[in-house]
Amino acid sequence: MNKILLILACILSSFFLCSCSKADDIQPTDNSQPTDSDEAIVIGEYETNDGKKVRLLDITNSYNSISYVYPLNGKPVKHLAFENLPKGMMETVRTWGVSFPTKVFRSKWKGETVYHLLSPIYDKDYGIFNESGQSLRLYQNRKQYEAFIEEQESTECILVLTVQLVKDITGAKTDLVGMWYLDWQHMTCSTDNGRITDVVPLYPDLPFSITEICTFEDDGKGQLITEKTYKDGGKEITVDPFKYKVTDYTAPSAYEYECYYEAGDTIRYFARSLDGFKTFNRAHYYVNYPWQPITSYPYDESAVIGSKYGTPQPDASCSLVGKWEGSCLDYTVTFGKSTFTWVFRSDQTGYLLYNGHFNYSFAYTLSLSNNETQVTVYKYDTGFTSDEGFDSNPSPGLMDYDPTVLPKGVTMKAQITGNQLELEGYSWKDANFVSHPIVFQRK
Repeated sequence: MNKILLILACILSSFFLCSCSKADDIQPTDNSQPTDSDEAIVIGEYETNDGKKVRLLDITNSYNSISYVYPLNGKPVKHLAFENLPKGMMETVRTWGVSFPTKVFRSKWKGETVYHLLSPIYDKDYGIFNESGQSLRLYQNRKQYEAFIEEQESTECILVLTVQLVKDITGAKTDLVGMWYLDWQHMTCSTDNGRITDVVPLYPDLPFSITEICTFEDDGKGQLITEKTYKDGGKEITVDPFKYKVTDYTAPSAYEYECYYEAGDTIRYFARSLDGFKTFNRAHYYVNYPWQPITSYPYDESAVIGSKYGTPQPDASCSLVGKWEGSCLDYTVTFGKSTFTWVFRSDQTGYLLYNGHFNYSFAYTLSLSNNETQVTVYKYDTGFTSDEGFDSNPSPGLMDYDPTVLPKGVTMKAQITGNQLELEGYSWKDANFVSHPIVFQRK
């Protein structure tokens, strides 16, 4: 399966998406910014077809303008409360919004008021309706649809809708309790021919590998041991005690939990299992290095150098070291405000959060090219898409396991100016599809 389909599967399963993307379009400039009034309005709670309970949110007040049909310029936002929609449109708008994030536009066309609903995947009949909720069915003729886009007048966005999963720990078990380890050796891969387990060293060219041991006690306490092993046999070990609590449970084997590290970090994690918690992963991917159970893990306490999971102190030898947070509001998608947190430690490790949720841990290296700082991130404690490694089949939708096709690090330009950081590929788009870099601030 190709990367796009894998990412889409992740979106549908968790309702999370990175709204920001690489800059690849240059259009007329619009430097409009998010409004201050960005608090979501709860429209209601509904059950989806797969039994999940979601909260339908109106996030229109986060925007003062928003993108329309590419390559047209953005449209102004004039918020209309959901309950003030024409009765004939309410159920259609609700159905679209619960299914997937949706933008609702209102305009005049051929003397009547019409509503145009836009969603990344829900484009039934091109989404054009009259006030009674009747589809205009312009999909029957593409030219008619294009004519509508050109001929309508006074187009404005009246609603931006998204959903939020309603958290519930009813029925939660104690699957997490115990001792688990994660290394760069034991890999699982779901292919067209079934699930494969193999021993494949991850990032063999790096001068070290990492093993993590996590213990969850039934009293809500635990610890994370991180063991970095160099090729010459040397070790660096850190120990991070924490408290944790389960915040969401989806039967049969999917948890969300919050971890409060003694050193200061607070991180929300997912733990999902496909085998009844014989192993678990922190993300939905076809290729994983899963957490596996063990009964004990003796380690050399003399090699312990401290803890890791707190805000790194400034490092005179490396200006990238630190905790960096950046937010964006992408006007081209309907997911609201997104926040990214990067932590770069002086020991060449770190992690990335998305909206406070754990995205992945990583090792990193720095280099200088044409007087530009470049950081290469080697992610782990996450999954890999087929085009990142282990796949020798170039056909979309098919996957052939090949242990010699290994993931490689991702290199980004890093521009640091005082307490501000810009990373290549992290940007947001304004209402006219113009890309702007996210500016990360040192925390």
